[in-house]
Amino acid sequence: MQHQAPSTLFLYFVFAFVVQTCFHNHQQQLSVLAVNTCYGYSATDLNSCGGHGFCAGSNNCYCVDSTSGNTLYSSGGTNNLYQSNSIYSSNGIYQLKQQVDGNLVLYKPGLVAYWASDTNGQGTAPYNLVLSLDGTLEIRDQGGVLKTISSACTSGTAPFRLVMQSDGNLVLYGAQKEVCWTANQYFGNSLTYTWSGSQCNEYLCYGLYGSSACSGHGSCNARDSCSCYSGYSGSTCSNYYCNSILYSQVGTVCNGRGTCTGPNTCSCQTGYSGTFCELYYCNGLAPSDPNVCSGFGTCSSPNTCSNCQAGRYGSECQYYDCGGIRFDQPNVCSRVGSCDSKNNCTCPELYFGDNCENYMCNGIINNSSMVCSGHGSCSSPENCTCQEGYYGEDCELFECSGILKNETNVCTGFGNCTAFDTCQCDEQHTGKFCEINICNGVLSNNPNICSSHGQCHSFNNCTCDENRIVKFMIVMVLLGIPQLSVQDEDHVQPIIIVVV
Repeated sequence: MQHQAPSTLFLYFVFAFVVQTCFHNHQQQLSVLAVNTCYGYSATDLNSCGGHGFCAGSNNCYCVDSTSGNTLYSSGGTNNLYQSNSIYSSNGIYQLKQQVDGNLVLYKPGLVAYWASDTNGQGTAPYNLVLSLDGTLEIRDQGGVLKTISSACTSGTAPFRLVMQSDGNLVLYGAQKEVCWTANQYFGNSLTYTWSGSQCNEYLCYGLYGSSACSGHGSCNARDSCSCYSGYSGSTCSNYYCNSILYSQVGTVCNGRGTCTGPNTCSCQTGYSGTFCELYYCNGLAPSDPNVCSGFGTCSSPNTCSNCQAGRYGSECQYYDCGGIRFDQPNVCSRVGSCDSKNNCTCPELYFGDNCENYMCNGIINNSSMVCSGHGSCSSPENCTCQEGYYGEDCELFECSGILKNETNVCTGFGNCTAFDTCQCDEQHTGKFCEINICNGVLSNNPNICSSHGQCHSFNNCTCDENRIVKFMIVMVLLGIPQLSVQDEDHVQPIIIVVV
């Protein structure tokens, strides 16, 4: 077996060292080139992602509320937790404590332990939790390493951070969000972040940040701490008032006529206006105007009149009646007057009455039975419309058989013309116009008049026919005056005979 010369062997090792060194440097260079950048900061810069998260990709921040109060840093910050000291989650709920007995313990509220390193009573105090540059996490005592919680994080990128999270978990991260170790203790709730936003540099207020935080009415200056703008109040700046009334008091705020959309800013319902929707109008007039609702009602809402005075009605209390007829109707006040107020007609000259329904004809009221002589209607002042057969200014004139009532020969001269073609005859005459004589109780138009042998020319005066032979006897009249009594079959009548 041959042996290589020492010089040759030496050169081999030198070459191998150089090659390994170059390869390692190349790997490091590639590693450096592969480091993420977020908004101008390298992932290895503790200021990246606001210092409160990890640059998990190009401009992709993962926020975990990392702060000096809840984080140990492998470099650039506190890297150890001495005994009796603690770090707390940013929400103040969870606690990581390095105890004086050497035990590292996670507590939830009420100091209830839910994870421990189980190193109590081991080693020699003082105890100290240390995060090394390579990501190693150890509990050390006076003699050295008491327990290694996590070995060097070869899969992660320095610097490393141990974060007491708001969900109760304890996690060791690399600079690019690589999880090197976790206590695997969660309580089912998502992280209650303090910081958020694309760069983890904006406070969260009740789960919101930026313009959405504080209801958009304030600035989120710390976790769940809103500084409200003027006019807004409440933990999330969600409260505001209109005229000192909370916006949510529906039916009261904005006088119950609108929506309070901002401090002292009302969005009014249709028909209302004014700062607090206190204004409205009826037909263009304010409720306080004496002429509103025609001066006879109350403007209770936009263009709505109520409580119209007695006798008034209509949408604006504008209507009223005279005698049950609306004032603006053509037949009101008997068509001749004007209805100026409820049941108050103003009548023209010659008309009178509540509804101008009365007037006179020749001194007699139009509705009297005696007006126009009782023979016509008083159709307008001093204007008679006469019944058929009557005439004259007062319907006082009429005729009987074409003869004026006051003529001597009216009613054949034997009666009074009392109405149109109506005669009142004397006792000796009858007929419509008193044209019938009466002889011995028989009407002259009776065929039996004058024993059917003559004519009744006047009351009880028959003129006999000349050729009629009658039974008679001569009655001698005393004093030598011959007198003849003519008797027919029914009657005896005296007649005078003159002897020549």
